[in-house]
Amino acid sequence: MHIAKTPCFLYTVGNFAVCTGVEPADWEEREYIDDPNQIKPEVVHSVQMGYDSIPREIPDPKAKKPDHWDEEEDGIWRPPKVPNPAYKGPRKRKKVKNPNYKGKWKTPWIDNPEFEDDPDLYVLRPTKYVGIEIWQVKAGSVFDNILICDDPDYAKKVIEEVFVHREAEKEAFEEAEKVRKAREEEESQRAREEGEKRRRDRDRDRHRRVSFSHVFELNMLCAFPF
Repeated sequence: MHIAKTPCFLYTVGNFAVCTGVEPADWEEREYIDDPNQIKPEVVHSVQMGYDSIPREIPDPKAKKPDHWDEEEDGIWRPPKVPNPAYKGPRKRKKVKNPNYKGKWKTPWIDNPEFEDDPDLYVLRPTKYVGIEIWQVKAGSVFDNILICDDPDYAKKVIEEVFVHREAEKEAFEEAEKVRKAREEEESQRAREEGEKRRRDRDRDRHRRVSFSHVFELNMLCAFPF
């Protein structure tokens, strides 16, 4: 086991030390508690002070029953409800500091009796392959110069050697991109010219067919005059 520390709570029973990870039953995490000295008013006083026995709405004292109201036909008239100005909502007790507050419970940690030190735990084993899983929306990304080692000095040296050739590689890449774009533009221009030539040929053929049709109609009129 490679975990050097383990959660534990120590307390003594006689001459024995007992280890447990359970929070003590008397541990108090509440920083504030209801004021034990504050007593809820009696119902009579509650009405006067506007606590939870006061209704949220009361009949509108300014409302009057309409003169045309007929209780035999319209039923018993009841005034509409309006917000009660004396209503204060449910009574909430005052909060005070908890004298027994001990803070958030944190399990103590002790040395793990099953811990076994492994000096080669983080030694890098020989690696033949590297897998890269990456999500991207642009194709053409190339990953090279992949280095996995456990020697910072060696890694720094390799990085310096790689970056020496970075500018030359960048210039070569940009030059290759120029050649590629020029070739693509040339091919596009050739395709446009070929398309234009085919369009002119179609127009020429269409014009030739129309002219032949007109000549044929004239010949028919001459041969068979009406």
